[in-house]
Amino acid sequence: MSDVPVQSSFAFGKPQRRNIVIEAGAGTGKTTAIVAEVLRLLLGDESLLPERIVLVTFTEKAAGEIADRIHEALTELELRFDSGDDIAWPIGSATPLFTVAPADREAARRACAAQLGRIDSLRSQTIHAFCQSLLRQFPIEAGLDPQFTIIEGFERSLLYGEAYDAWIDDETRVHPTAEARYDWEVLLEHVGYLFLIRNIILSLIDRRDLLLDDTYDPGALDLVEHELLIAIERLRACEADSVSGICEYLRTNPSPTRGSSIDTWLAYLKPIANDIRTNHLPKGKNGTAFNASLRVLRAAESTGNSVYDRLAGHRAALSLLSMTRRFLKFLDEEKRKRGVVDFDDLLLRTRDVLAGEEVVERVRGQFDFIFVDEFQDTDRIQAAIIDRLARDRSGAFVEGKTVVVGDPKQSIYGFRRADPETYDAFTRDLIGAGAERRIITDQYRSDPPLLAAVNAIFTELFSDAGYDVNVFRPAYHRLRAA
Repeated sequence: MSDVPVQSSFAFGKPQRRNIVIEAGAGTGKTTAIVAEVLRLLLGDESLLPERIVLVTFTEKAAGEIADRIHEALTELELRFDSGDDIAWPIGSATPLFTVAPADREAARRACAAQLGRIDSLRSQTIHAFCQSLLRQFPIEAGLDPQFTIIEGFERSLLYGEAYDAWIDDETRVHPTAEARYDWEVLLEHVGYLFLIRNIILSLIDRRDLLLDDTYDPGALDLVEHELLIAIERLRACEADSVSGICEYLRTNPSPTRGSSIDTWLAYLKPIANDIRTNHLPKGKNGTAFNASLRVLRAAESTGNSVYDRLAGHRAALSLLSMTRRFLKFLDEEKRKRGVVDFDDLLLRTRDVLAGEEVVERVRGQFDFIFVDEFQDTDRIQAAIIDRLARDRSGAFVEGKTVVVGDPKQSIYGFRRADPETYDAFTRDLIGAGAERRIITDQYRSDPPLLAAVNAIFTELFSDAGYDVNVFRPAYHRLRAA
């Protein structure tokens, strides 16, 4: 594997059993690269059935376009075989992506005719359509009605609203619990209005992949409690006029012991919460020693902040998380009764059903190759599905089964949960397991002067200057006018 940007050309023949990661910017021919790889598979093996290939794309339009281009390419190649001319594709290109050697011509011709007759069975579809097809096969294992229907738009919003109202009644009247009562009291105190709580919970539903992740840790009081106790002890000796009220309160009121609840700490800090927000840091030699401690109580450098507000917000967030998870459980049961799912359910249910070894082995046996286009727009649930299917029973990537194509610099669908870091993690794993990394830099849409300007700008933007190691930022590969 080489990180050097290249525009590759490949000889025709039996496909090498190696996974591929293709990184290509706008206008560099990503779709053409996918079509070329599919053609090499189909023409290299007459016995390969098109339905053994899965093409996952981002939109239905893109799925149709790729399928059409493969069909058109096979038609062009069939005419080319009949003409007796040399076989290279793309036809007429100065840099073809594959060629057919004279010794392979007859076998490729027969394969082309055979594949053209059955190419309509090629599985080119969106990730949601792909997941739906799997769930139709395993509805019982997925806990679904075999005749489930998909709801979206107004129907989805109506169901969610009805379920929310029924859930509140269940929480507060039908099956009240001490936990539910506490959470509602905390959130009402923090937010103030029931309609705002409704808006927040319903907006969080779109991130159920995180809400239901047991490995997600929202943090705990013990992360700050040690520093808080040290700061209080130091401030008790403070004589500065600007914070004398805070210091006096701390001297006369014992602080909570280590391991106290967040409610205990909030009750302790509430009487001085406003003083912490508004009082200025002590000045002069005598005050300097206490500035760091007051900053701990302020949880910030500037006025207007207080650790009380931070802790209250954290407590409200924990209650909100608990409430939203209970609502999701209630909502899932309501959808089960009605025999409906939404698009998020298609992904989550597929991920969960593929966790079973028996099911995933049956699914893996249904196809030999999986292509994923626009992989930079994949969210972590979608990536988990692809990852599960790309591996074998031992957990190793199957050689030559997976091809992902994308450009992390074009990841613009964050509102749909697209996650560039997911792209980075998955492709790193694939390359680390021996996948070929192919970087396409020949660009076919723009003139040299425009690309020169683009290269100058993006080389600067993606430089190492001011780089935050905690934020994923892809490398920039200079484009070349083709």
